[in-house]
Amino acid sequence: MTVEQELKVKENQIRRKLKRMGYILKKSRRKDPDAYDYGGYMILDLWSGVVMFGSDPIPYCLTIEDVEEIVAEAKPIRPKKGK
Repeated sequence: MTVEQELKVKENQIRRKLKRMGYILKKSRRKDPDAYDYGGYMILDLWSGVVMFGSDPIPYCLTIEDVEEIVAEAKPIRPKKGK
């Protein structure tokens, strides 16, 4: 697997985990590698769309490693149904 493929696999795994917890992972759409937010991430609330992580000091300021740490420590926004 190439480095790009490994990153995409990791990204998709994190997306699924975050979705189960009530969050959405958004990646910057910038194509210019010199752009300040190129390749960065933000985590949003699934229901309201409010940015929870990654908007301070600039939008999309999280790296994939930052996102992994947040996922490891995060708690679901809303409890599962029936609990």
